[in-house]
Amino acid sequence: ALEVKDAGVIDEVLLIDSDSVDKTREIAHSYGIPVYKHPEVASHLGTYRGKGEAMFKSAFISDADILAWVDTDIESIRPRFFYGLLGPMLAYPQIKFSKGYFSR
Repeated sequence: ALEVKDAGVIDEVLLIDSDSVDKTREIAHSYGIPVYKHPEVASHLGTYRGKGEAMFKSAFISDADILAWVDTDIESIRPRFFYGLLGPMLAYPQIKFSKGYFSR
């Protein structure tokens, strides 16, 4: 994702961690990516483990007008991932949501 950011396709990369047991947090920190633990974000709303909460709570941290979520375990993230997600919303303002599909 940092390559895509460096190319100017996206403005911000951050990680909302939902108590992962792998090295997700450590890897993100090693690249200078800000890491937030989901229970600490908007704690007044309560906390529920899972991807949905992590995605929801990212909106409380980011200043972006448009949010794009990509799983951290995808190893070959390229700009086209983001063009496909964001392109419809940028080209057609009436579109408010876009969801991609990725085959592993």
